[in-house]
Amino acid sequence: MNILKLSILFFVPLTLLAAWAYPDTLPASEVMKLEKARVRHPEMVILSYHNSADANTPITLLYNLPSDKTTQSMTINNKTGDIITDRAYSKPEKVKVLKLEELVDKLSGQYPIKTVKNSTLHRSEERITRTIHYVDPKKYHRTIIVDAVTGQVLESKIIEHNH
Repeated sequence: MNILKLSILFFVPLTLLAAWAYPDTLPASEVMKLEKARVRHPEMVILSYHNSADANTPITLLYNLPSDKTTQSMTINNKTGDIITDRAYSKPEKVKVLKLEELVDKLSGQYPIKTVKNSTLHRSEERITRTIHYVDPKKYHRTIIVDAVTGQVLESKIIEHNH
């Protein structure tokens, strides 16, 4: 996944009006997606901006309001610019996730994992998942998605078969 990480956007007061100053690296199409956020909070100071290359993944902003020193979190629809969530930011709770080796051992009775090709962790508001791409003894390429804390299998599928 290619995550676009941009530098901080600065709040710049212009006489009696407030305006946003965008870094040169932010394309006009990205600025347009932030218009509804600017209308809702014209005084917001954006601390971080993350946008995935996947248009179905929401844009995530962390920002402060000068009148309120707390950090806020906003998610924005990547296609329409509509605000999905806008709330106080809280650091994710630290959770112990199972190591890849522990998961493979736990799954070995039910899923014959011969070779792990790659593995990625994903964090959502609901849970932390691990996607494991592997080859089984019959040379089927498979993908399994598990809860990275409990080891519960959430999804399993065959990708391709090599003869």
